[in-house]
Amino acid sequence: MSRRARRARRPSPSRARARPATDAAAGPTGTGAPVLRLGSPAEILAAIPLLCGFAPVASLVVLSLQGPRKRIGVTMRFDLDWCETAGHAAQEIADRLAHDGACAAVLVVWSASPDHVAPDGPAGTRAHSALVDRVRTACAEAGVDLTEALLVRNDAWTSYLCRGRSCCPDEGTPIAAEPSPGVELLRADSALRGRRVLPSRDDLVRSIAPPQLRAAELARQHVDRAVADRVLRHSRDGRRSVQASDLRVARGLLDSALTPAGVGPAEAAVLAVAVDDLQVRDEIAAWVLERPDELLAALQQVVRLVAPPDDAGVCALLAWVAYAEGNGALTNVALARALTSDPDHPLGCLLAEALHRQLAPSEVRRVLRESRDAAGRSREQAW
Repeated sequence: MSRRARRARRPSPSRARARPATDAAAGPTGTGAPVLRLGSPAEILAAIPLLCGFAPVASLVVLSLQGPRKRIGVTMRFDLDWCETAGHAAQEIADRLAHDGACAAVLVVWSASPDHVAPDGPAGTRAHSALVDRVRTACAEAGVDLTEALLVRNDAWTSYLCRGRSCCPDEGTPIAAEPSPGVELLRADSALRGRRVLPSRDDLVRSIAPPQLRAAELARQHVDRAVADRVLRHSRDGRRSVQASDLRVARGLLDSALTPAGVGPAEAAVLAVAVDDLQVRDEIAAWVLERPDELLAALQQVVRLVAPPDDAGVCALLAWVAYAEGNGALTNVALARALTSDPDHPLGCLLAEALHRQLAPSEVRRVLRESRDAAGRSREQAW
């Protein structure tokens, strides 16, 4: 079976089992990452788009708070429709919080309902209050204290836990336009890391969408030429020479990713083919430990230049690197592309299971560090 035909297979029933519609991101990670302390609803609401990578719409966002100082752990975004219709949604949320080691949590409902009062509930009942009550009960049983629960609509917020008309009127309190110093610090850190806040999750999907129509056909031709060239070089020069050449190309992409020229279609095709070699892929993945911004930028440009089904490997690599950086939204979007092109892609399936089991990004970085060190020792022994 050809490389392209193999990737075009449809998902088997075992691979297609339902999972919650969620994006999960770690709190600020890495050396020099800001310590986030959010003391007011306005600060919480200003920070969430920065943590998610986009402005939530029709969503339930959950912040895990850890330790006596209640520092932010994982940030989870769920589709609001799923939360309302899935009978196990509240338990799923509580289980994920407990797994993250949360002692407390903050809930924020971004609602598209016409007002802040539930039309079918008792007078004064806020929209989606039954959902919030279910989550609060499940969290209490899991030993997680729900310290705040907010409802957001039309740039105004109100609290499910406060019934004071003066501080939480039914029409809501406008979200402050001026961010606090803590949120400004998080915003600066995001800008430094090259992370943009997009208007919606759909915009995030479009930001790494594959080429279409004529551009897609040209992308496939570039991949075909890259495959043929790699086969020729492999037979002539041997595997190690080909791997070294592929890594040189990949390093060149990191150098050009943040320049106006960016990544070209021919180089993108070379990388898309090269990452099918596991040693090349794993070495490139480990570069996130030293050059995360350049690597993420390069991979995001590459996946925009590679058409399905040839994009499975490089999309899975992008998802893996994004997860190591704690960027849950980008992880999920890139992983969805990888598994659409190849439902059985090994790295994609491994990452899907890691997400389901809530493997911490720090663990992914540990695996990458150990893999890099082991590869270095092997090269030294070979010499």
